Amino acid sequence: MTIRWPLMMSLVVVAAMAALSAWAWPLVPDAARIAVHFDMNGAANGFAGKQKALTVLPILALGLTVLLSIIPRIEPRRFNLAASAKFYKAAWIGGIVTVAVAHAGIVLGALHAPVNASHLILPVIAVLFMVIGNYMGKTRSNFFAGIRTPWTLSSEYSWEKTHRLTGRLFMLLGAATLVAAITVSAKAAGEIMTGGILASALVGAVASYVFWRRDPLRHSSDRMPE
Repeated sequence: MTIRWPLMMSLVVVAAMAALSAWAWPLVPDAARIAVHFDMNGAANGFAGKQKALTVLPILALGLTVLLSIIPRIEPRRFNLAASAKFYKAAWIGGIVTVAVAHAGIVLGALHAPVNASHLILPVIAVLFMVIGNYMGKTRSNFFAGIRTPWTLSSEYSWEKTHRLTGRLFMLLGAATLVAAITVSAKAAGEIMTGGILASALVGAVASYVFWRRDPLRHSSDRMPE
């Protein structure tokens, strides 16, 4: 699987994050306490010093970039991962962009701009879920990306059916979260997102077992040789 363009894009995003921090550094007082975590209502409930607030997310984005560039080389089912390239690359870029948006929100908040990082990040995560959900049904079994249960990893039938189902759930979850974030409140969007993720994970795990039980190849392989 060729990773050149997601790698280059990720490095550009990381560089932009670092540049934003460098620009903001002299503008933020050394003793400032910067909001870095928010509750369901969008109120800040976690703070950090200047150095941590302006550097942690760029470092995290760089670490994710390195990790995601290594995975295709160490994946035991690399041909399956290559067949899932659209899903993998969409999740890669979407994840890095999400971190970058969160970083921008934190930096703008440190400069006292009328911006709430939680209000920025929820719509981005919602769109990410819709994009990932769109590609999930087209993935092949691998050990690093997707719904990885004992049943999906041992049955291509279970993998395909589970990911088609979960992909639809992710798209619905993303759409519902986005609508709530725009029309209702960040709290409602956050509750929908949190509950939806848990529900999707549970449905995916149960469905993977059900589809594994229905796998025609499993039944044929379970027969005793004559």
